[in-house]
Formats: sequence, C-alpha cells, structure tokens
Amino acid sequence: MLEHPRGMADLREQIDMTYVTPACAKPTPGYPQGRTGTIAGYGAHRHAGEPVCESCATARRRIRAEERARSLACFPGGIQGTLDGYKAHLGAGQRPCSDCRRALVPEPGLACALPTLDFPGGRTGTAAGYQAHYVHAEEACAPCAAAHAGKCQERHRSLSEGEREVVRVANRVATKKWRERNPGEAREAAHRVIGRNRAAVRAAKNQPCTDCGVRYPYYVMEFDHLDSETKEFNVSAGITRASYERLMAEIAKCEVVCANCHAERTHQRKQARKGAQADAV
Repeated sequence: MLEHPRGMADLREQIDMTYVTPACAKPTPGYPQGRTGTIAGYGAHRHAGEPVCESCATARRRIRAEERARSLACFPGGIQGTLDGYKAHLGAGQRPCSDCRRALVPEPGLACALPTLDFPGGRTGTAAGYQAHYVHAEEACAPCAAAHAGKCQERHRSLSEGEREVVRVANRVATKKWRERNPGEAREAAHRVIGRNRAAVRAAKNQPCTDCGVRYPYYVMEFDHLDSETKEFNVSAGITRASYERLMAEIAKCEVVCANCHAERTHQRKQARKGAQADAV
C-alpha cells in the first residue's frame, strides 16, 4: 500500500524538527570543525545534558587513564605490580594501587607486619592488624588478638544495658545459625575449647595437697572453694560449659586439696554450721 504523499512530507518535517546536532559536533572558535572525539566534546555533552557519544567517551577514558598513570608513583619506573612499586607508593605518600597490592604477598601469619600508608611500620598489635589477618584468612597473632579483644571490650563498656542485651541476643542467633551451617567446624571448635580447659585444670591440679602436702595424680586432686558466696559453678562442670577465662577465674577462688582432705574440710564445715545453728537456738 502506497503512503499518501502529504503524509510522507509531514513525516520529513517532523524528522527535520526533532533532529538535533550533537553538542560535540557544533563548531566553536577553538574547534571550527567541532569537538567530537575530544575531552572538550565530552564536556559539551555533559553541559548540554545529553548522552555522550562513543568517540567522546573513549577520549575521556584515554585521558583519565593517562592522568592516573602520571599520578602513580609506580608508573614512571615501570615497576607497577611489584614490591618496589608498593614501596614507591608509600614513599610518595600514596595508597598503593590494586596491582601493587596484589604483588605484596605476606608470609603466613604475618599479614599484620606489612607496611601501609597509615602504618609504615606495620600494624602488629593493633585492631587494624587483626583485620589484616582476617582479610588474609589466617589466625591472628597474640598481640593483634589482644588489641582486637581490648577494642571489643571498650565498645561493650560504652553500650547501655539495653544495647548490650540486643548484642547478646544477636550473637546467640548468629552463633546458632553458624553451628547449623557448619556442624563439623562447630564440633571441632567445641573440642578445642574443651581440650584447652581440660589441660588447664590438670595443670592447676599438678601440685601437693594444701592440707596434707602429699602430691597425688590429677584425678585424686579437687578444687575447694574458699567462699561459697562467690562460687559460680563447679570447676569440673566448667570444663565443658565455661570459657577458658571464666574457668581460670573460678579456679582462682579455690585451693587444691586431695579428695580425702576435701571430704574432711566439707565435714568440718557442716559440723561448724550445725554448731552455729545450735548456738542460735
């Protein structure tokens, strides 16, 4: 079916009216032939609020890459992506580029010792050092672990009681979900804690009885709480239920005696309580 001649004319008029010359193609005193394919053309597009053409976008990417290369301390010497490039960044007060950061591979367990812009001497013994261990998927060294624990305790002390309860509930939920997702790792973690606690208890029992002075095997020695008011739990039960820190705090409240002397102490205390009750009557 042939189009009506007048309809085609109207269509051509609409096309002529709606067609707009790209901002980069318009001549200027500095660019008589237009600015297409230049950074100035890119700016013209942005100023006009219109999409940037591919030629101007390519020009901008090229200029930005050249500017970035000139600003990198590792670029002039051709040492980009090397350990020397990493050091060059630090010497120039720059944060190392991604290529140079990838070239810096720490020795196992020493991620915290790597120099950075903020920590030229490394981050050992800081919370930032603990984070470095975490990023490199390695166990934190003792100084970094202590710094991390101190920071967590400081933050915990700054919370209100209501905020602390929210944190406790969130931790319980997160721990439960982690155990459900990683049952094998959860068992291994529990076994490590129990093993450490059991070794600490046996080491604490490795001494003579406080009363009779005889040294017996660990399974004969017992812990006697000096003050029942401060007792939180039996040490033997705490091996599988308490953290290492809580267990050691509970052991500090006790004296180590053999089972025979412990029984004698317990009997004497009961007799003393009965006598006190009789005197009260």
